[in-house]
Amino acid sequence: MKAQAQWGILTAVLLLAGLCLYQQPVRLSGAEADYGPQVGLLAPEFSLAGQDQKTYNLEQYRGKPVIINFWASWCAPCKEEAPALAKLHDRYGSDVQILAVNLTLMDSPEKAQAFSTHYGFKFPVLLDTEGDASAAYRIQPIPSTFFVDKNGKVTGTVLGVLDEQGWEEQTRLLLSANQALQ
Repeated sequence: MKAQAQWGILTAVLLLAGLCLYQQPVRLSGAEADYGPQVGLLAPEFSLAGQDQKTYNLEQYRGKPVIINFWASWCAPCKEEAPALAKLHDRYGSDVQILAVNLTLMDSPEKAQAFSTHYGFKFPVLLDTEGDASAAYRIQPIPSTFFVDKNGKVTGTVLGVLDEQGWEEQTRLLLSANQALQ
């Protein structure tokens, strides 16, 4: 029985690894985004422990735009975009809240910690140990990123890697959407 469980976990990890390899960013909106949270609707709520042992939930950030990035330490595309995400925080940290959600169910807290330290993450790194947040957001390829306005509504979704220019573009769109709400 133990061998079957190990094979099941290995199969799931290999499937996710295959999905994340060579992903080109795909921007979804409206009806195209039926795989997960819908643009224009409220983002699914979650409550996750952070690496700092604090509990984080999306609702606590109402009033501020949020970027939710789902990733794993073993994901090559996640490694590729991590430096740009860290730079984005350095530039917009006071204007936008970044939440990095590690798929800990298929990773480990230790590897997530090493990854976030290596790339200099200064924003909350959340541990999805039970897979609840990734299930609510229907995460398939990683990285997957959701842009949420100050009212908690999804304004955009990107599946795959964003480079520095892509992060800048998507963040400006998010900030513009928030200014329109004022």
